[in-house]
Amino acid sequence: MTDPLEIIKRLDFKQNVTIRVLDEATHKVVQEHVGHNAATNSLLTGIAHYLIGDGVLNQAGDMLSSWIPQYISLGTMGLTSQDNEEGLPIGIGYTPVAPDNATEEEKELNTQLRFEEYINQSPGFGADGYDAYTNNNREWFGLGYPYSDRPAKLSQDFYNVGDNYILSTDPISEDKDSIISVTVYPDGIVNQNIHDTSVTRNVLSVDDYELGYNDNNQYEVTIDDSVVIPEGSRIAIIYMVDSKEAVNCELINIDTLRSKITYRNLIPEVQSEIPNTIDIIFSAFVSTGALKEFRGDNDYIFITEAGLWSKSYWNNSGDNGLLAGYRIMPTDDEAADIGVQETFTGDGVTTSFTFNNTALSITSVTVDNVLVTEYNLDTNTNQIVFIEAPSDGANIIIVYKTTNSWKDMSKAENREAVQKNIIRIGKNQVAQIIWKLQLGGLEQLNGLRYIYPSQYAEEVWNVWTT
Repeated sequence: MTDPLEIIKRLDFKQNVTIRVLDEATHKVVQEHVGHNAATNSLLTGIAHYLIGDGVLNQAGDMLSSWIPQYISLGTMGLTSQDNEEGLPIGIGYTPVAPDNATEEEKELNTQLRFEEYINQSPGFGADGYDAYTNNNREWFGLGYPYSDRPAKLSQDFYNVGDNYILSTDPISEDKDSIISVTVYPDGIVNQNIHDTSVTRNVLSVDDYELGYNDNNQYEVTIDDSVVIPEGSRIAIIYMVDSKEAVNCELINIDTLRSKITYRNLIPEVQSEIPNTIDIIFSAFVSTGALKEFRGDNDYIFITEAGLWSKSYWNNSGDNGLLAGYRIMPTDDEAADIGVQETFTGDGVTTSFTFNNTALSITSVTVDNVLVTEYNLDTNTNQIVFIEAPSDGANIIIVYKTTNSWKDMSKAENREAVQKNIIRIGKNQVAQIIWKLQLGGLEQLNGLRYIYPSQYAEEVWNVWTT
């Protein structure tokens, strides 16, 4: 099914962006990601003022043209490479992947760091590239560099002190500008998390090393003899590698403009998802031919985000036409419910006990090995409330459901969820992007409150309910 109108009917308020990969010959869907972008709704606030006659009339045409979605594009921000393992992307983050000769501990530290770097780059509500202070750790506005100015693919190697520092991959050139960093870890473990202040590291100056060919025609880094490297140290060298792949950029070039939105439709109030709203649908296809130049020598390309634009061209400024930037991530709803057991001790008086985790529902409660049912779950206080206080010294065992936050990158299953959500577009496949915008009133505000409860004071929302 490729009809955007039919697809959008299956999406609720928290799912207004759909990115689908279709087989070019059969139009069968081979991958689909569904998520939410709050900035999409906020951009309509400006349009709504003009629709009801607010503003200076002789400015309306020019100002509206900057707020009307006309183009859609894809991006690969957050990837150091297009490398894959069993079909899943591994070049995630802005630290390159640990080499094969890294220890298991080093690989785990590297993986956690890279995935944390990736999820910390999330365009969305209030952070779509208009303001450098809310640009989510990004150097460039919007979806990043154009392909023509993309950063090089990054690689790195680890060494023991005294090794020959031979690079496993040829860098861009033998000029040492190809070297990003040479770092010595005296404790013998490469831990690249710069926020971990307990780690001792020595980042060498560019005057401390050279890059050139050795006698075997291999690229080798030579560290100056004046640099003291303690016994047992590990050395990490990060360097740039020549590549035709799309890495850490927006898929737009001088001769390749963003994809024109080819489908628009309006769902009237009587058919829209939320009462008192009008849903507007925008959709575009990105062909396999349009993606060809960005794949390099691969037969696929990984996509990490999408953009909704009023302008077809790229520029690195606040007025770049970006209306909403969407990062492909698992939704909070994808976090699996898991069972947790907690034990409390009664005192004959206390009726309420607070859980250590957010309780979604209670599975079972036993008091001194006797199953009981006289209790309630207070989700506001995250407590179980007994009708009668358990006796003094009673052993209370409670099993309840809680949410496994997918943002915990120390868990392998959460990292895999991030990988599986990233879109992979093959050589004979096309991408379809569908964006739903909702123009509405108080019901829409209540929806925003549900999605972003911490963004607004309770007193603000009480205005709408009194």
